Amino acid sequence: LRGKLVDALYFKTTGDLIDARNACEYHEVLPYEADVNLVSRFLMERFIRGGVCFESDPIRIENDMRYFIDPVVKASDFTPALKMLSIDIECSQRMDLYSIALYGEGLEQVLMLDPSCENGAGKREYLGFPTEQGLLEAFFKIIRDYDPDVFIGWNVIGFDLQWLSRKCAKLGMGLDIGTDGPAQMLEPGRLSNQWIARIPGRAALDGIVMARSAFVKVDDYSLATVSQKVLGTNKLIEKTGMEKVREINRLFKTDKPGLARYNLVDARLVYDIFEKLNFASFAVRKAQLTGLALDRIGGSVAAFDFLYLPRLHRKGYVADTKARPPAGLSPAPGGLVFDSTPGIYENVVVFDFKSLYPSIIRTFSVDPLAANVVLRSPAEPSDSDGHSGLAPIVKGPAGLEFSKDHAILPKIIEELWDERDRAKKAGDMALSQAVKIIMNSFYGVLGTPSCRFFDPRLAGTITRIGHWILNFSRAYIEELGRPVIYGDTDSLFVHLGKDPLNKVEGIAAKLSEGLNDYLRHELEKRFDVESRLHLEFEKVFVRFFMPTIRGTDKGSKKRYAGMLAGPDGELELYFAGIESSRRDWMALAK
Repeated sequence: LRGKLVDALYFKTTGDLIDARNACEYHEVLPYEADVNLVSRFLMERFIRGGVCFESDPIRIENDMRYFIDPVVKASDFTPALKMLSIDIECSQRMDLYSIALYGEGLEQVLMLDPSCENGAGKREYLGFPTEQGLLEAFFKIIRDYDPDVFIGWNVIGFDLQWLSRKCAKLGMGLDIGTDGPAQMLEPGRLSNQWIARIPGRAALDGIVMARSAFVKVDDYSLATVSQKVLGTNKLIEKTGMEKVREINRLFKTDKPGLARYNLVDARLVYDIFEKLNFASFAVRKAQLTGLALDRIGGSVAAFDFLYLPRLHRKGYVADTKARPPAGLSPAPGGLVFDSTPGIYENVVVFDFKSLYPSIIRTFSVDPLAANVVLRSPAEPSDSDGHSGLAPIVKGPAGLEFSKDHAILPKIIEELWDERDRAKKAGDMALSQAVKIIMNSFYGVLGTPSCRFFDPRLAGTITRIGHWILNFSRAYIEELGRPVIYGDTDSLFVHLGKDPLNKVEGIAAKLSEGLNDYLRHELEKRFDVESRLHLEFEKVFVRFFMPTIRGTDKGSKKRYAGMLAGPDGELELYFAGIESSRRDWMALAK
């Protein structure tokens, strides 16, 4: 990125590459992109994300497995419909296995440790087994017969699978849940801050991680809370902590059918949540967009690499292994939050910039390569734009300059944006949500020290332009006689007075349309850019309360409440930042 020539070294074996990488480190030779995973490198350079098509014939086929050596491959748009299997275990605190519940399409089964039973004896609520080993062997057989694509559960990787792995190791067994071999559990540490399940031929999706990734709004991410919110259904045992442990121990000793029912309901609730919220489809769509493995739900930095590096190479550049920003830079500022005007209001409308930071990146060509090319350009101008051979240069209202012809990130966002529009038209909300999350993660990635492109000047350019846009928009609206009583990062709260609701909505629609036109005109005139910014009229509060900071007459920030007007005239009480009900209150108080 600094314009220096580099050598590309190619190796016939992985071992040779690793030896060379270690030698570079020993001799303090600085390599570039030395940390990129080799499989990821192979896939990303061929723009393979999610689906892969083999254009060569396999060298052999054995037991439904196809074996290839150095095949020709290309991207495929194949979209699987994942076959899910929900699993849930019950156990003692002393590592005694009580039962395993399995729930899937056409499968409802509980395997119970029951010394009074012969191996696999069928009772009404469960199959009984006299030994843990016999129970686990039956568990593995059901998995082989059912042949799921993914295991799902609530904390299924961090608890159920890692507990089963430890139990299998204690019994001298492998965790034989893969298509052609046992699973391997990797502890939190160098690779990740959480447990990782490596399962041959299958994946594991954790319900808690999926709910967080899809921004499901709940008080907490316990199965009881999420199932009540999403399904309107409760668990059979709603106790927590040691009370729950004692109840499960009691059921195992005195009421095994009751424990089986509880165990199976938990597995079914997880399956129903995944079905209702399309979590499996969400995971597939995200893999197709980012190139990351199906069960790698986080990984914004890795996703950025997967999408950006191949395009960077085709521009003739390589990236650093670790970020190397100039020393002494101040951190990027956060989003702008206006001082509020406290009070109780009628008809406050909220305007929101659609995906503000991605829109800024597209409008002003914000990009790591485009910035570096300008930063290292000759000081003497040689053309009408004032830069040597780099025209056109984009300079926004704040921050760095960018070479438009070298910008990569705006094109990536444009492709994702178009993908989201197509998803919305097709009613594919899982894909739409996945695209939105990826696009909005790019600003955060550029401001993250663990990203190889980290530079506070890049993230700072985005947020400072955001400040300018919010202030510019506020000035436009207030010149029309409409007071802006609050603003936060990408939204403006405007007081429209006591008109009827239908008239208020008409005024709001005209305001947003007028501001979008004005922004388009002004950005082209001032900065010679095409505006990708779009202000949307989001909602109306027919009554709105902005409180003061406690003990002062100054308006608060990020704390307000109001009565929202719905599409059919219904009203809904809405709270933001104000404690409307505590988790430890009784239902009546809430």
